Amino acid sequence: VGIVAPRGTPPAVVKRLSDELTRIVALQEVRKSLQEIGIDPEPMNSERFDRFLKDTGERWDRLVPTLNLKLE
Repeated sequence: VGIVAPRGTPPAVVKRLSDELTRIVALQEVRKSLQEIGIDPEPMNSERFDRFLKDTGERWDRLVPTLNLKLE
């Protein structure tokens, strides 16, 4: 689960959103609520989240043809 902003969003805005979301997810009641629905919160800064998305996309790019998955 992650939150993205439109391309071209000013870096200061991205940082502020990231900082605030990290602060909110650190709140015990928020962490508990997320864990109750099966989410283990792991806040990431924008650079780490970008890398996570890229790595995940590359993994699926390799798996889809290997597993012969088709979009219906």
